[in-house]
Amino acid sequence: MCTLLFVLFSVLANAQTTPTVPASNIRFTSVDGSSFTVGFDVGNGTNHLVVIKEGSAVTGLPENGKDYTSSSNFATAGSEFSVPGEYVVQKNNWNSVSVSKLKPGTTYHVAVFEYNGTGVNTKYLAIPLNGEKATVVAPTVQASNGVFSEITGNTAKLNWTNGNGAGRLIFARKATAVNAEPEDLKFYQPYNNGEFGTSTVVNGDNYTVYKSTGSGVIISKLEPNTSYHFAFFEYNGNSTPVYLKPAATANVTTNAGPTKPTQTMVFSSIEGNRLTVGSSIGNGSRRMLIARKGAPVTALPVNGTVYTANAAFGSGAEIQPGEFVVGSNGGSNFTVTNLEPATVYYFRLIEYDITSDNYPYYLNTPRDGNRSTAVAPVTTATNLVVKNITGSTASVSYTPGGSSYHMAVIKEGSAVDAIPQDLILYPGNSNFGQGTQLSPGNYSIAGQMNGGAFSLNSLKAGKTYHIAIFDYNGTNYPVYNKTPATISFSIPLEPTQAATALSQQSRDGDRMRVLWTSGNGGKRIIVARKDQAVTYKPADGSSHTANSIFGTGTEVATGEYVVYDGSGYYFDLTGLETNTTYHFAVYEYNTSDAGDNDYLTTAFLTGNAATLPWPTVQTSGLNATGIQGTQATISYVVGNGSNRLFFMKANTPVDAFPQDISVYAGYSTSYGGVQVGSTGNYLVYRSSGASGNFTVTNLAPNTTYYVSAWEYNGSSAPAYLEPGSTYSFTTTDVPGATTPTVAAAAPVISAVDGNKFTFKFTGGNGAGRIVVMRAGSAVSFTPASATNYTANASFGSGANLGSDQYVVYNGTGNTVSITGLQPATTYHLTVFEYNGTGTLQRYLTSSVLAATAATAAVPTVAASNAVASSTTTSITLNWTNGNGENRLVVVKKGSDIMASPANLGVYPANAIFKSGSQIAIDEYVVYAGAGNNVTVTGLTAGDVYYYKVFEYNGSTAPVYNTAAVLSGSIATGTLPVTWLYFNATQKSDRVVLTWGTSAEMNSAWFIVERSSNGIDFMEAGRVAARENSTVDQHYSFTEVVPVEQKMYYRLKQTDKDGSYSYSKIVTVQTAAETAARIQPNPVQQSFRIQLPDNSQNATMTIYNAAGILVHKQIVRHLQPVNVQQLAAGMYYVNIQQGSKHFGLKMSKL
Repeated sequence: MCTLLFVLFSVLANAQTTPTVPASNIRFTSVDGSSFTVGFDVGNGTNHLVVIKEGSAVTGLPENGKDYTSSSNFATAGSEFSVPGEYVVQKNNWNSVSVSKLKPGTTYHVAVFEYNGTGVNTKYLAIPLNGEKATVVAPTVQASNGVFSEITGNTAKLNWTNGNGAGRLIFARKATAVNAEPEDLKFYQPYNNGEFGTSTVVNGDNYTVYKSTGSGVIISKLEPNTSYHFAFFEYNGNSTPVYLKPAATANVTTNAGPTKPTQTMVFSSIEGNRLTVGSSIGNGSRRMLIARKGAPVTALPVNGTVYTANAAFGSGAEIQPGEFVVGSNGGSNFTVTNLEPATVYYFRLIEYDITSDNYPYYLNTPRDGNRSTAVAPVTTATNLVVKNITGSTASVSYTPGGSSYHMAVIKEGSAVDAIPQDLILYPGNSNFGQGTQLSPGNYSIAGQMNGGAFSLNSLKAGKTYHIAIFDYNGTNYPVYNKTPATISFSIPLEPTQAATALSQQSRDGDRMRVLWTSGNGGKRIIVARKDQAVTYKPADGSSHTANSIFGTGTEVATGEYVVYDGSGYYFDLTGLETNTTYHFAVYEYNTSDAGDNDYLTTAFLTGNAATLPWPTVQTSGLNATGIQGTQATISYVVGNGSNRLFFMKANTPVDAFPQDISVYAGYSTSYGGVQVGSTGNYLVYRSSGASGNFTVTNLAPNTTYYVSAWEYNGSSAPAYLEPGSTYSFTTTDVPGATTPTVAAAAPVISAVDGNKFTFKFTGGNGAGRIVVMRAGSAVSFTPASATNYTANASFGSGANLGSDQYVVYNGTGNTVSITGLQPATTYHLTVFEYNGTGTLQRYLTSSVLAATAATAAVPTVAASNAVASSTTTSITLNWTNGNGENRLVVVKKGSDIMASPANLGVYPANAIFKSGSQIAIDEYVVYAGAGNNVTVTGLTAGDVYYYKVFEYNGSTAPVYNTAAVLSGSIATGTLPVTWLYFNATQKSDRVVLTWGTSAEMNSAWFIVERSSNGIDFMEAGRVAARENSTVDQHYSFTEVVPVEQKMYYRLKQTDKDGSYSYSKIVTVQTAAETAARIQPNPVQQSFRIQLPDNSQNATMTIYNAAGILVHKQIVRHLQPVNVQQLAAGMYYVNIQQGSKHFGLKMSKL
């Protein structure tokens, strides 16, 4: 029994449903020569199978239970579909595929099939989305009228008239005509549009110079006095383009050198031995620079002569006496070196182009200019002032002379006696003795200044310093004014200015930051004393050990300690007592060369500062509200501290107390998270704000908790106000969580569908609620305390609580949308309110909300009283609605509707015939809604259309009445004739047709039409009608059957005004077919082969009147054969089917 159930469950688990909605809205993008991208809107299948065929529509259908191999490379071996020539290019859940390996200018047909499942469980929807697209073809109009302008020695502007391609490709070749053509589907790209010789070489020495959509480009990187040939190819496509060949051509010969000279000459970076010549260039690919000292350049270069250039003046080619080539390249700037200071040099710039074999063509229209190298300044700095002198520092200000830069040199004890050398830069350093030493004792303080001030550091008290400021021109290779501006100053051994402005920051319980404005001593000591003013004054020559921890440094007098010794302006003092005032004295001093300290004691800075005090008003108003078994909210009123701290302990008062200067890091409102002091004391909260509250969780039921709070000041070393305030409370009794007292109410069922509905209600007073659901019977389950139940809104997917009862909701809301239901089924729902979680979770079971709801059921009353009318292209249906919420109307052309809509399936409708979804092949949904009529358009005249009206309930997962269905048929252009019957019987070699009508109006006659294939009908005879009749009329028609075979008959009922309609088609099998036939014959574009054995394919060959084979293919019974390519005339058709052979004649019109 267990094994049987396991197998049954496995089968159900693997079962897959067939999709009901096909893909739609096919589209093609990125169409290229060998590829395109197919996109579509998916149907309701999990996955999608995309099939492509070249040249004709996809006719194959996928086979359920079969997996197909796909490849986006069309016609890849192994990706074949069910019919030869059809290939699977994608099978997944994507809504697009890029297909490659296609042929240019070829139409490809696409079919998209929806499917669910994998392997043997695969289920395909056999109604595909179809589409077709052709790959791009070559353009038909080539680019033309290639015209050149603005021709120079290295460029030419090329313009042309575009052809009709999406873009154009241009090949270029030097000296001779282009001898390469682009390969279709191959991508060519220039390195840069217009550049000759930089792209990949094509066929030896052809280069791609352009590929884009424009009509002009400037061709560059050409050689002077050289012919170039160009070939234009229009193309369509992008990455795999198709080109129009042969090419249009054009050619041009470049100028023998530049035509535009250098426009301007500018000079920059003027140094003592070099400078830079810049230019606004002409149109040469290169430029030559000639330099001469003291006089204008006279030389002109000679075409064909190459001159060696060297940036060091005098080292390059001497083109004329004293005239040297100092630059020759394609740039616009030349730096010339090896020059003499304060000297004028003359320059000449000449544009030129050069061939690949190094033959230059010069444009001897030069651009001339001249410039002097840097000269020594004639003025020096003035108004030198030394200020802000301390024991080790000073600052100097001055008014700059007229030079580019200034250098300051310092010397101790005597005047500066060093002279800087031209062309040498002396880097400086503001710390005396660390800059470049020009000569013994002479140091560069600031090597390259362009301002009016600099600072001096690392000086010594009791010393005299001499300053010299040299002006110079040039940046890295300067030329100096050797006569400097000078000044000297002395630093006194004893400071003259005391520190000022004592202040305090970062005050805490045992520390503070002390700040001041320094005097002019190189350093200072600070003496501190508790509660009283400092009395100590340091003696010259004394030294002290300072320590910022009060009481640790040198005790210079009783209770007076050195807490600082340095050159700064603040320090952090620690080791202090809370709520205590400390007094300070700040003494400036300098240190002599001998290491003796000289203190300023006649003037010094004094002041005092205090550590933080304890608060004076304690936290108060402690209270607990919202008390539950595991949590409570503590409220409080703040005292006058900057912060407050809360400890808690269970069952006994808090016996841990915060210690002054101690920081208690972190806290947790989850009781037990952060322990302090002795066991069982926990830090639960810290606050710096106004009065408020906090909620403590993780408490135990029925337990007394003690809370203590302390105000405090400070942060890094706080001061706490003792004793703290206290309070106690007791959590609720076991089981702790309160049971709700008010059940949920007011159930509302909405959005009812075949497999789902929405359940909404008004919640009770529980913190949360669960919804238990059962099919067919009332809920009998009762939830257990201290138990949480996992919910799943898909009925039957969660844990079974017993007797197929399931929790479909667990939460704090009041709405749940339930899925996974069965149609036409009543479900019982019970809502249980609850409070608490975990062991404290309690349910209200004495009062619950019980409700019932049913999924959508199949309507029981079908639509009725159909009234149909038609025009030649539309029909209008009216009906009396059944008892369904909605109805689905399906229409089919030519035969009765055989399929029914699947329960829970949604079928998009469209009143334009064949535009809506299909419930089966050719059975289209034209209406889905609550109304009672529809007008269907897009029909063809003279055809019979069958319809069915299905009542249904639901919307997104409906259930349909497929047992009782309103159905009927109507012909477009229907005549006023009511048919009774139409029969066909065989009697010997004759066929007897009989039919009857129950009413006729203006009926003229019945045309009997015969067909041997059910498709092509021809008139067999006529029978006069009764014109107008309201009683039953009976007719017959007999004809001799021309051959023994299956025959198809229909009646074309014709009215007096010429309008007509068709009856149904009836068939009669006269005898076994013994011969093959061509229908029709003569043939215009195509014909069908009628085979004796319609279950077996045959080989067909066609020969012309000269006996030459012109066509051969495998055919099946009644398969269309396309022969529009054959010329008019007589042909012989041979049919080989198994062992049978048939010879036929065919006349092609």
